[in-house]
Amino acid sequence: MKEDRKKIGEILIDAGIINSMQLSAALGEQRQWGGRLCSIIVRMGFADERAITQVLEKQLGVSCISLDNRQISPDTLKKVKIDVARKYGIIPIEIQGLTLTVAMSDPTDLGTVDELDFILGMRIRPVLALESGIRKAISFHYEGIAAESKSHKGVLETSPKLDNVLKDERYLTHPIFSERAVSSQVRTEQKEIPVKTMIEALVSVLLEKGLITKEELMKKINEKGG
Repeated sequence: MKEDRKKIGEILIDAGIINSMQLSAALGEQRQWGGRLCSIIVRMGFADERAITQVLEKQLGVSCISLDNRQISPDTLKKVKIDVARKYGIIPIEIQGLTLTVAMSDPTDLGTVDELDFILGMRIRPVLALESGIRKAISFHYEGIAAESKSHKGVLETSPKLDNVLKDERYLTHPIFSERAVSSQVRTEQKEIPVKTMIEALVSVLLEKGLITKEELMKKINEKGG
């Protein structure tokens, strides 16, 4: 696995996307906390996701596929459980016999491909996709969560009970929403943002990032609502 990770790092260095010091820092972060190397490089601000993808496109001689509005059959989705999809940063897109095509942000990571071969009991055919697109596709196809709208409403509109929670001041007692932190509203770029809007945006981001599921959210709402 380490050789595979070093390989993608060297590819990015050769392409001038990162330098050796940045690679060392990213590898150190990976050893300490785990995670995918490309994701760490992006998170640390060393490179842009699209720049990395363009390098991989050139290196592999393939095009980055778009997952927006892509239809994926239920039978295909059943081949990969949501926890596996999140852990490995993949989403299945097609089955042909015993071969499962999965979208991933780093198809050169043969260690992950081998692990998926073993876990899923199928031959894995990796294709290239943006990691952000994979995260959104996982949320949409597994949880029915559409991409966040400009109004930050998204799935929040599907839950009348959640709307009631947002109107109830009892649920605005967390320190980040305290009077000391934001009073009843905050001012950002000369625009006043109500606390309710902040909560809606926060919940949307948590769902989109896969940090919580809709089921977990509704369970907590039911607990709070009594």
